[in-house]
Amino acid sequence: MIEDVLVRKATINDIPFVIEGIIEAEKSGGNTITTCSIFDLSIEDFKELLTKLLSEDVEDYDYFLSGFFVAEYNGELIGAC
Repeated sequence: MIEDVLVRKATINDIPFVIEGIIEAEKSGGNTITTCSIFDLSIEDFKELLTKLLSEDVEDYDYFLSGFFVAEYNGELIGAC
């Protein structure tokens, strides 16, 4: 049921899940991560960069942790935005 879904601000513990959401959004249903192509980054390097950016939580940057929400259902993360 929709009322069983908890939506909350992302925390430092949610960073790996938020990163997966960012990557899937970057792919836009395809296999190419535009940022990786532009900057010649491997997916591992991109994940490392995102981890650092999200951990620093620089407000108003595209990838600042406080700007993300996660959704949980039965204690399992099911979405990020």
